[in-house]
Amino acid sequence: MKASPTRVLLILLALLFLPTPAAARKWKGSKRHLKLWDRVLYKRYQRTEKLAETAKQHASRGRYKQAVAVLNQAIRIRPYASGLWFNLGTVHSYAGNYKPCVDALRTARKLNSKHKIHLTSFRLGLCLSMSGRISEGVVEYRKVTPSRWVTRAVLNWNMADNYMALGRLKEAVGHYQTSLVANPGQLVLHFALAVALDRAGKLRSADRQLQRANRLDPTGASLSGKDIIWLPSHDHLYYRALRAFSLRQRGEALRWWKKFVSVSPRSPWNFVIERRVSLLRKAPFTPKDVSLQKGAADLKELAATLTRSHVALRSCLGSNTTPKLADLRGLRVGIVSGRHGPTRITILKHFGTLPSSTKTCIQSALRKASWTKILKTRNPISFSISLVGP
Repeated sequence: MKASPTRVLLILLALLFLPTPAAARKWKGSKRHLKLWDRVLYKRYQRTEKLAETAKQHASRGRYKQAVAVLNQAIRIRPYASGLWFNLGTVHSYAGNYKPCVDALRTARKLNSKHKIHLTSFRLGLCLSMSGRISEGVVEYRKVTPSRWVTRAVLNWNMADNYMALGRLKEAVGHYQTSLVANPGQLVLHFALAVALDRAGKLRSADRQLQRANRLDPTGASLSGKDIIWLPSHDHLYYRALRAFSLRQRGEALRWWKKFVSVSPRSPWNFVIERRVSLLRKAPFTPKDVSLQKGAADLKELAATLTRSHVALRSCLGSNTTPKLADLRGLRVGIVSGRHGPTRITILKHFGTLPSSTKTCIQSALRKASWTKILKTRNPISFSISLVGP
């Protein structure tokens, strides 16, 4: 008797779902955990699993291009496998390819909405944020429940970065504080909270937080951590400038802020920088503000002398009354000393446009200083200072 096609199909399905012997139900040899198409096309499944393992090895060694190529090969064999798309999105996120990461992770979710739900949302939130779609990134982060794969500290840290990038500083401060409670040993978070407070106009709270951060991380090494992804990518310049400001390193603060403004001239935080710079205008010089390149001098006495000459020096830089970042000036001075004082004061190096009249003005202000108390040698000396004018 000839069997009908429907009957044949029913027999095949019955055989496929028959209970397997206990020995065959072991994890390595069993197909019971696989979906229907992977059971039917088991050789394809095995092949793509080997390719996925190869891609994992490439990614662990930083060979992301090779990992992506191998995963794309596996996806061509099993395009319906959400796990392969998830792995592809993960590798793209490690490689910094954020737009392909978004596409891959969304495809993975479309194929199987239950596959690694929270980790998919977290990585999708990261890739969306780094692609410039920050509000969409926040939506994804809100779907995540903290777990061993996504800790409460990291989740709140990322959300705080997003809120700060959106200008929602109150929420950013709250999430940074929550992240610090979960992981107080993450030193860069202490600086991040200080930056959020600074941008919110809470200068005293920001200064107290900066003091705490500098005690915990005196060298600022945490700002150079290789595992930190900055949002936006140049934000670390602001962190470094604010840290230098809190340490009274005037030149360093101005240098980092100037870099920040140059890469982000329309940043909403530039008005905050101008507020900090206006405080630098009034701050006295300290020995840390003076960098001696050549010769010997009493830096403490030199700093005090520069403070007394500060008004005259700043007046040389212009007559503007509104603080402008373009008025940040670095200055290197060379002095040749005679028996009764300096015989020549030379402007060796400067930043910005410095007309000859300004150089003459600065030289005149410096000649009035008590150099016989400052200089410890008759040999030529040179030093650098940072002036903020007008």
